[in-house]
Amino acid sequence: MGNGKAFQVTIALVSVVTTIGFMILFKGVFADIKVGITERKPANYGGGRFEVTKVDWLALESEIELNHLLMNDNISDDSQIVIVGNNNMNTILVVGILSPNGNSDLLRRKMGLVSKVITQKAKAYGWDSWIKITEEIKQY
Repeated sequence: MGNGKAFQVTIALVSVVTTIGFMILFKGVFADIKVGITERKPANYGGGRFEVTKVDWLALESEIELNHLLMNDNISDDSQIVIVGNNNMNTILVVGILSPNGNSDLLRRKMGLVSKVITQKAKAYGWDSWIKITEEIKQY
């Protein structure tokens, strides 16, 4: 066997051993994924399985809509708006972060727009009877 052929055989062997090693190492992970799909059994490793709730989904959709609306906004400053879901209280928190040179009236108007977007999305899903929206302004 030439040096080239021996090298190819060695690489193939290392590849097979590495693959088997990863399969053994991640055997529990793959088993949990397979079981999780059928039985929704909680994972026994790491932080556990994350399932998106209605509040999370509404907060995410609203954040996307906000970014889309404000992307075309010609009136802006360094202030930002963050949308956070709180599942325990069925609440969406709209946090306006006012920059030192930011315009608080402009930020309040934008936050009002965000609240309207959240309310419209909640109505579209039929969730408006239980969802609450809280607004907060922080300065940095």
